[in-house]
Amino acid sequence: MPPNEKATCASGKALCVELGKNPAMDSGEIRIRQLGYKQELRRNFTLVSNASIGFTAISILTGITGSFGIGWNNGGPVSILWGWVICSAMSLCVAACMAEITSSLPISGGPYYWSVELAKDTYLSSAFAGWITGWLNLLGQVALTASVDSSLANHISAMWVIYNGHVFSQEELLLCYAVCLVLHGFINMMSAHGIARFMAFSGAYQLVAAVAVIVLIPIIAPQHQSPEFVFRSFEDTTQTTGAPSTPYLFIVGMLLSQYTLTGYDACGHVSEETKSADWTSAWGMLMAVFMSVVLGLGYVISLLFSIQDRDSLTTGAVNGYVAGQIYYDAIMARFASTNVVIGIMTLPALAMFFCGASCVTSNSRMLWSFSRDGGIPFHRLWSAINRTSGTPILAVWAMVTFAFLLGLPMLHSTAAFQAVTSISTIGLYISYGIPILMRLINGKRFEPGPFNLGRYGPVIGSVAVMWVIFITAAFVLPQTFPVTVNTLNYAGVAVGIVMLAALLFWFLPFGLGARRWFRGEIKTAKIPFDSEGLGGTPKIAEVSLRDMHHVTRASNSQSSLSSMGSRMLASTKLTLLDLIHQYKASRASSSDAAAVQQRRKVTFPIRPLRVQDSSSERAKGTFQEDKEAGATLYAGKQPSLEKQSSPEPNFGIARVPNMPSPGSRLPPLAPQSSGRPRQAPEDFLHLFGKQGGKPSASS
Repeated sequence: MPPNEKATCASGKALCVELGKNPAMDSGEIRIRQLGYKQELRRNFTLVSNASIGFTAISILTGITGSFGIGWNNGGPVSILWGWVICSAMSLCVAACMAEITSSLPISGGPYYWSVELAKDTYLSSAFAGWITGWLNLLGQVALTASVDSSLANHISAMWVIYNGHVFSQEELLLCYAVCLVLHGFINMMSAHGIARFMAFSGAYQLVAAVAVIVLIPIIAPQHQSPEFVFRSFEDTTQTTGAPSTPYLFIVGMLLSQYTLTGYDACGHVSEETKSADWTSAWGMLMAVFMSVVLGLGYVISLLFSIQDRDSLTTGAVNGYVAGQIYYDAIMARFASTNVVIGIMTLPALAMFFCGASCVTSNSRMLWSFSRDGGIPFHRLWSAINRTSGTPILAVWAMVTFAFLLGLPMLHSTAAFQAVTSISTIGLYISYGIPILMRLINGKRFEPGPFNLGRYGPVIGSVAVMWVIFITAAFVLPQTFPVTVNTLNYAGVAVGIVMLAALLFWFLPFGLGARRWFRGEIKTAKIPFDSEGLGGTPKIAEVSLRDMHHVTRASNSQSSLSSMGSRMLASTKLTLLDLIHQYKASRASSSDAAAVQQRRKVTFPIRPLRVQDSSSERAKGTFQEDKEAGATLYAGKQPSLEKQSSPEPNFGIARVPNMPSPGSRLPPLAPQSSGRPRQAPEDFLHLFGKQGGKPSASS
């Protein structure tokens, strides 16, 4: 009942049960309960903060600034600019498909959970699809965090070189890298509300800083490259790099763009912390990618026009850091001040820092969700939620540790950095592509959410899958020649090792393999859920306490069936059509009259009730709404409540052919065949004192 609504008791000897949608329950929570999961994280993310975490995870100032040299050394302006255009169009297709799926399945597991659900009723085991997708997504997430913080460490190193000419040693670079990761871990120890506000701020900063850099650098630069150079110049480096052909260079150069446009699955990974996630997460994801595409195009054009000396980009004062050299040359040519260079380079440095923090947030939620479903060794440890912060702190530090270990080779080799960027791109995009493919194969089973691509879905999905296949093949190609142990692109090796390990772990004999125990999902909700209720309309049912709790009346009106008295709430979240006081499943029979029509017969555990007693509330006839209760109970009199230490009882809901019409009265239950009157089920007797049986006249 709505708060502060006065009520007149229809019957002092009846228990009134409010059934139907709880107006206070979030639509995202309703959806995850339909999927069998209880709400564990706190929903503090809005559309702005959800889009912000995706926008920050992409972070054009991080991806383009940190990996600009990949595009410059493999085709130059054409690879950078037109590679960005192509990758942007394809990434929008992938993001649109993912947004449609996350609207239907707003679970923090993201791609791996989508694969589990969408692979059902296909030739492929849904658990196996989720298993492979989960491990690939986990690899991509760790590699993305490692590459982002490695870019940040290199950027700080370049700023330090500009400031005093000192080049970081490998040990100093490692220390800087570790400090960045640790700071990101501490940031993610904040409360859920604090993280949501931090992500909203970081998203706003990314937007403002990107616009500032796009505008400032060309204004500061005293001279500019020609449009012919920016839009049509292709730097043929086949002679110096050893690449077999110019198309090969162009394909490798696209890694700059595609690596930057990754990580937007973060919007889905925080869906269980997002308000109205079935709508918000989908649009947040699209907003993040679209803004990144537009601003990224402006940023690459700005950098290309602002180049002062093409020959010094890889050999200048900033030690081969191409984007940093563009900043340095343009600003020094105008102001001749290293302090101004440091000040402006701080803008992308902070963007990289915020990007790393959002990556850890996304990674930890993915690890937490995958662990919740038993997909990770020591899963109980990683799936724990800290009671104070409401966040998976152990999962946060696990991902920080994994990223640190994976990032170690990057500190010794530029080729290793390119390999890790390839690993993150390939791992993430394969994990994006598998659920999209399952959506195409099993389209009839897919139930779209509020965001729906409609008839264009299959076409966009087909384009997305083909693109994922293409970049998977392209980015395992060697990127440095001649190919040696030190220059080998280890992306294919790393992805292959993870795939092989996942397959071996899946097929281990003697019952040890994951195929014996991993089911892809472990339902955590205690009670089945039906968000549509009785045709989508909340109902009230009056349940007689004396006649074995069968329905005596039913109505659409909240005021016609209500009672003065104390309020009883279940200690677990009750939902919709669940007739709370039913017989135990072992005692239920086809003659038992349930309160409402059920679509199917179900069995579920319900915890003992607790009673909130307030004489002032009884006197005024007002009640405070409990946002965590899906059904609200009222009693005409205050029953005594005996605490139960026994395990949670099992109740059953009998299937009833027809819903009683408003105001109708059902006949009393017939006695049992033995002639003895029916007794109330023992599991329900604690509401009426130690003696059990029927309630006293005073109750």
